[in-house]
Amino acid sequence: MADSRLAKNLGSFFESLSFESPKEYLPPSLSKLINSNYYSKDTYFSQEEIRKGLNSNNDNEIYIVLKFLVRTLTTKQAYDEVNQLFPHVIKNINSRNLKIRRLVYYILLRFSDQQPDISLLSINAIQKSLSDKNPTSRALAIRCLSGITVPAILPILTLSLKKTVKDSSPLVRSASAIAIVKCYRLDRAYNGSSETIGELLSDQGSLTSQLYAFLDILLSDNDSRVVGSAIVCFRTVFPGCFDLIHGKLSHLIEKLNYLDSYSVELLLDLLTDYALVFLPTTEAKATAKTDQPAVSTESATANATKSVDAPSPSASGISSTISGSPSSSASQVLHDLLLNLKFLLYSDSPNVILAISRCVSTLFPFALDDLQLFPTLLKFTHSSARSSFDQSHRKELFLEEIDHLISLGLVSNVTKPQLSHFVPLSEDSDLASRLKIKILFRLIDSDNFDYIFNELKFIIDDSDKPIQLRRYSLQRLNGILVSDLSADQLSEVITFFMAKLRTPNDDLVSENITGLRQLIQVDVGTYVDVLIKLAGKLVDTTLLAPVAQASIIWLLGEFSIRGEKDTGGNISTLRRYLPDLFRLLVGKFKEFDTLVKLEILHAISKLITNDIYEAKKADEQYIIEDNATFKLFNYVLQLTKYDHDVDLRDRSRLVGSILPNVVYVANDGVKSGQMNVDELLGDFEIRRQCEEKIEGIEFAVYMFQTDKPRPVLGIQKESETLKCLEEYHRVTKDRLDPAYLEYYDEVRAQGFELKDYSKYVKSISGGGERPVKVLSTHGISEDVHGVGETLPRGSNVSKYKLQTLDDFLGDDGAADSEGTSS
Repeated sequence: MADSRLAKNLGSFFESLSFESPKEYLPPSLSKLINSNYYSKDTYFSQEEIRKGLNSNNDNEIYIVLKFLVRTLTTKQAYDEVNQLFPHVIKNINSRNLKIRRLVYYILLRFSDQQPDISLLSINAIQKSLSDKNPTSRALAIRCLSGITVPAILPILTLSLKKTVKDSSPLVRSASAIAIVKCYRLDRAYNGSSETIGELLSDQGSLTSQLYAFLDILLSDNDSRVVGSAIVCFRTVFPGCFDLIHGKLSHLIEKLNYLDSYSVELLLDLLTDYALVFLPTTEAKATAKTDQPAVSTESATANATKSVDAPSPSASGISSTISGSPSSSASQVLHDLLLNLKFLLYSDSPNVILAISRCVSTLFPFALDDLQLFPTLLKFTHSSARSSFDQSHRKELFLEEIDHLISLGLVSNVTKPQLSHFVPLSEDSDLASRLKIKILFRLIDSDNFDYIFNELKFIIDDSDKPIQLRRYSLQRLNGILVSDLSADQLSEVITFFMAKLRTPNDDLVSENITGLRQLIQVDVGTYVDVLIKLAGKLVDTTLLAPVAQASIIWLLGEFSIRGEKDTGGNISTLRRYLPDLFRLLVGKFKEFDTLVKLEILHAISKLITNDIYEAKKADEQYIIEDNATFKLFNYVLQLTKYDHDVDLRDRSRLVGSILPNVVYVANDGVKSGQMNVDELLGDFEIRRQCEEKIEGIEFAVYMFQTDKPRPVLGIQKESETLKCLEEYHRVTKDRLDPAYLEYYDEVRAQGFELKDYSKYVKSISGGGERPVKVLSTHGISEDVHGVGETLPRGSNVSKYKLQTLDDFLGDDGAADSEGTSS
């Protein structure tokens, strides 16, 4: 039999017994068995047992049954069964046992919207808990009261908040800030008002105005926990209501180093937006930093001590960039904020570091190097031994953040050890690897080109890397070819591209050709040697992939027949030998892929179009008799006319309808056999049609000889996958009229009344801050400050005693309650 069932049976058996003397005790081992194993994950209670347990006078039985109900809610989702027991659960809301009330509150909040009438019956008991001596009990009460989704409790909740925002316990005041958020949402959900916050605040008697006043009190609190919860409430309910912030700005900045990480993140975002609107920009001061002489360490330290006590010399140096002697209110605020950022950089929270990066890049871009923000961001891009989804997503976020700072020009002087952090690793996700490559190419210069290019070649040659990543590396390399590389570096890259044309993957070959095309398209005269070498590779059809062959033929037909300046004579030489090269290609026409055949047709069409147009511009007649180029063109048209590929045949008919030929204009048509062009030109009708097309060659020029744009690199925008970061960096464009800067300086100088309710000995709610004495389940007296929180046991801990079952099951709960109320 399982221990839980044995313990349950023993408990039921001894409960039915009556001892002759109240001083009789169970053995300690038996008491421990019943106490520890009466409830486990395998315990199951019937409906009758649950009702009996909920109506029991024994706190231990009630607690065990409530635990079973909560477990049922989280596993079996048996809402209907628990819903029927809801009235029996609410009966225990007046229990003096805090653990029982906690479970009752949980079930109450789950079913308050389904049984609002019964839920309202519990409000009086919850209000009584607001006057409990235990601050944890008061905090739970206000959070439970605000969580009941019944609109009728709004007036009661407002009165309770008026009381709890001035409670002596920071735990209660912090819970009041969360209750304000729930109260506001409940009001807007059930009243259905479409008014804005400004319109609601204009009515002094509205609920929103009362909540606004409560939040004003909480923001003025001296306790950091309360201020943190108030910041969360402000960002949720009253974003943009900066009237709450003006006088408390310095107070909030002082609390930055004492808040929890989530509150720090929200407060930094709030301070960044506030400074952009209500404080003068720091751009002029950043410019003045380079014009002014360097500030000595002694003067900088003297200035810094006006805001913080004994700051570090480095922090003092940073603060001096804002103002040599911070006298005005705005300068003092920026001075204090920058000093606090220096210490917040040691936080281990990724969200805080991102908030600091947003603040620094927006307000203090000139101080980024002094703050050492880049090494801090780099720290969060490291991979751990056990890489999880959250860590991978965090790495991607910080890589995107670093890329954002580099794009703004705020990161410079990156060392080689730091560059090594951006080399893609095997455990990196695809997005992280792309971001690292993107950052490497943003940081490339003459000093680190060799290091980055060698890493890039390793990635491209590594067959284990995803093909998409290898292609992306080539795309990034193509993006910097034209403007960012020297002649020696370009020569090294061209050699690398030429060596990779035999790569079996068409995507990689296409990117190699794209890079070479960029260079040739920008300056054919300079890179005509590259074009000649590419043409030489066409002689052996086994050296190149079909995509590479088609791309080279396109380059020859596109750029070798233009009228660019030919300083070295290489372009003219290439043009003279093009017909011979095309004759070699046409001789192997049937062996080529369809894509190569199509490019051969296009290249010869461009060649004959250029010859006809040049003769026409020189007022010369283009001779088609005994013309080797014209015969070659007609032969290619004949081959493509009877090709097995439908698209190729269709393109052949299109070209034949524009350019002069004998294949598509002959009366009887030209068969697939041997063709004599000169003999066909003896036909008057064929010759007339050819001459008409020669006269209308301008249309063919528009089709074949228009300038082509530079190739699109095809790089997808990675930030689309991280839109949240782009949205996070978006700041308001609103700026305050400079004429009002002095007015808001005066508003901030007026200050506020700092609230310090902890100095009161007795709470307004009726409870003190003294530790509460409760009796544990083992009969040991402990000091507790909250649910489940116990202080270390002292030397006066009482020993175990033998006790009766009545004492154990009945008096223990009473003693526990008495200890709680004492």
